Amino acid sequence: MLLQTITNYYTELGYKYIIGPLNGSTWNAYRFATEDITDSFFSEQFHKSYYAKQFKDFGFQIAAQYKTQIDTVLNIPFVKMLNNQITFRTLDMANYEVEMKRYFTFCKSAFCQNFLYTEISEAQFLAKYMPLKKVLNSEFVLIAEHEGNMVGLMLALHDFYCKHEKRLIVKTIARNSSMQYVGVAHELTSRMIKIAKEHNYQSMLHAFMHQSNASRNMSKKYSGNPFRNYQLFYKALW
Repeated sequence: MLLQTITNYYTELGYKYIIGPLNGSTWNAYRFATEDITDSFFSEQFHKSYYAKQFKDFGFQIAAQYKTQIDTVLNIPFVKMLNNQITFRTLDMANYEVEMKRYFTFCKSAFCQNFLYTEISEAQFLAKYMPLKKVLNSEFVLIAEHEGNMVGLMLALHDFYCKHEKRLIVKTIARNSSMQYVGVAHELTSRMIKIAKEHNYQSMLHAFMHQSNASRNMSKKYSGNPFRNYQLFYKALW
């Protein structure tokens, strides 16, 4: 059995734990859906519910849980006034590579405290995100800036898989952790909902949020209801 072979291999190498499913790092595909996927969305890996069951049956325990939530109301929330020196703009597609390099620098800082965060090189990041240009709408990438620095980001994608309604997927939302930027993520969300409504979207998915992540709490605040659950597993080897 594959899981037994993997366990034996890493036990012999002296590892104490194994974690999976994880394709190298959390920059790539990881975690399993906990139920059969009947309404897959763009950027979501397709899993059968028995994938997670196989891990559990083999003695793996839950390392982390994630959720995708759906907002079908799309109410534009009131946001408290921010520092008027913070500006907001959309992605500059004419300078896409430069924008992605700035995106990379910001993400390294914004996500470095995330569970299982692993450094990757700028070249690896660009290899993942340069092809994304073909499916990105610049209006769905909102950037907050202060004194020339990126302090907030929200990236959303059209759900090309959804045929029963027009649906938008929030892939990334983050802000600089400094207290002076409290409210930036709420402002980004408010602006994105407004844009979605202008483009006649009926719903918005907040994808792959860690159970303790602030973005999940914000999704609840903005009418987010459960859509899908995911789990990541670990196994002690000795």
